[in-house]
Amino acid sequence: MLAVKYALRRLLLALGVGFLAGQLSLVATLVFASWLLRRNGESWRALGLRRPASIPAALGWAFGAAIVIVAVLPLFLEPVVTALGWPPQHTERLGDLRNTWWFLLMLLPAAWGSAAFGEEMLYRGFFNTRLARLLGDGRAARVAGAIGQALLFGLAHWYLGPRGVLNTFAIGLTSSAVYALNGRNLWPLIIAHGLVDTIGLTALRLGVGSH
Repeated sequence: MLAVKYALRRLLLALGVGFLAGQLSLVATLVFASWLLRRNGESWRALGLRRPASIPAALGWAFGAAIVIVAVLPLFLEPVVTALGWPPQHTERLGDLRNTWWFLLMLLPAAWGSAAFGEEMLYRGFFNTRLARLLGDGRAARVAGAIGQALLFGLAHWYLGPRGVLNTFAIGLTSSAVYALNGRNLWPLIIAHGLVDTIGLTALRLGVGSH
């Protein structure tokens, strides 16, 4: 699955598609994952893409997860990357966010589209549950699945540099914990992901911090 995503991304980059390479390869991977689910008699609804039992509770999980990711994780990660001497995240590939049209393109179809929806469906919904099932689907298997999908999620953001990989690994673990605790519903994660990326992109546009 990841090999397909990587190969498509490299092909699109070679064709000069640039920014769209990551988006299109993610969409293609989701289509392939959808086909695999359908072949096995499953659906995205079973993996959590369904109406939450309680909208207020789902929003609580979403805002809580966003706060943890934006305000709490850096308190633990920053001392580590400082001690290791890692440079700031490589955000050059995000383009010139001072350009309003480019900022909106990154914010709406990218952050709230392929990232919030696509990445949560693929990593927290698909890879998380598939890895756990492959390992037996017991408690230890689910923990291993959560760690495995977080590693894959971090490595998928290698273009951000080692600091970016660590950050996204920690975000993947946090999101997987929320997924397990909220009854395996993806909507809180999608909303939290969109909020976090919106805060990060806005901060970069204003020149404060790195996402």
